Amino acid sequence: MNDTAYRQLLVGLVALPKIQATPKGLLHGAAITARNDRRFATVAAEITDNADAVLPGRPKELIDRHIKLVSEPFDPFWFSQPDKGFEVKQWALLRKLERDYLNKLK
Repeated sequence: MNDTAYRQLLVGLVALPKIQATPKGLLHGAAITARNDRRFATVAAEITDNADAVLPGRPKELIDRHIKLVSEPFDPFWFSQPDKGFEVKQWALLRKLERDYLNKLK
């Protein structure tokens, strides 16, 4: 990947309004590609130093947070959060397993 394309990739990841990727998804892969490149530190510093020129109107805190998320893609923030239905099913399964276990003890 040439320097211009890499810079655009990293700026695009930082510019996203919300970073939420699924494991092994395209966004997750793009973050790993960006993080593992030798140019990451240089381009990230350039984006941070010239935040108003690169991403006008973006708060510097948001830019710093997104750069941190790209540099650490295994942060739990990267993985999609379970929805309410998932939690209900999970608790129902735990109650069922607990009930079955207690019935075996009787």
